[in-house]
Amino acid sequence: MTTNQQQALDLAEAIIAEGVQLFSMTKAQWDLLLLASGASDHRTPPIALARRVMAQFYDRAGYFASALPTVDAPIGEVLPWFIG
Repeated sequence: MTTNQQQALDLAEAIIAEGVQLFSMTKAQWDLLLLASGASDHRTPPIALARRVMAQFYDRAGYFASALPTVDAPIGEVLPWFIG
């Protein structure tokens, strides 16, 4: 897993778990979230983008097609809050 893939997962997790809002993200974080989610509409709500990022990761699709779980973020620890 690349550093950017991990950052996208961390950002998606923060948005879903803690309700991080658009105004608290940098432009670079927002751009990474858009890229990782596969979305093209900048008006998509952050929570929707975060869910798409997690779905892409879970399916190993798009931005995460080559991603493998890391020691820091094994798939069993990343996904339970997303699935439930």
